[in-house]
Amino acid sequence: MRTDKLGAIYREDELFVKLRDTSALAGKCGRCEFRDICGGSRARAFTETGAMMASDPLCAYEPGIAARTLALS
Repeated sequence: MRTDKLGAIYREDELFVKLRDTSALAGKCGRCEFRDICGGSRARAFTETGAMMASDPLCAYEPGIAARTLALS
């Protein structure tokens, strides 16, 4: 509602709580070792797929590449 405090909405609203839950990410965003730092674009995912927790369609990174690169060095 318009009388709710903005901070309370951000901390408690179901949508914002879900957006901060990186364990709910799907596809390659869910498998990515950088998901807690990056999280991908939830807006792009929703626009392209209709699912806000889907993979970011414009992310070119393939999960696991950094780990494989470090293992080879």
